[in-house]
Amino acid sequence: MLGHIFRLVSYFVVLQGIVYRSIREPIDSLYNRISKTQEELIAIMSETTEIKDPYTAGHQKRVAMLAEEKARKM
Repeated sequence: MLGHIFRLVSYFVVLQGIVYRSIREPIDSLYNRISKTQEELIAIMSETTEIKDPYTAGHQKRVAMLAEEKARKM
């Protein structure tokens, strides 16, 4: 009886290891790459806007810094 319980536990542990390594890690890696790409895209769009309209250059960054500061205080 005890052998059957150990066998079931070992199957569970092996299955969880397979699921973690084959599904979880690649998804986390993709999410990190997508987040980085999104941040780069936002930075490029911001820089493009500032080049196009020099009158408001730096405004977006100042607003972002103020918003971040306010969010941290909240």
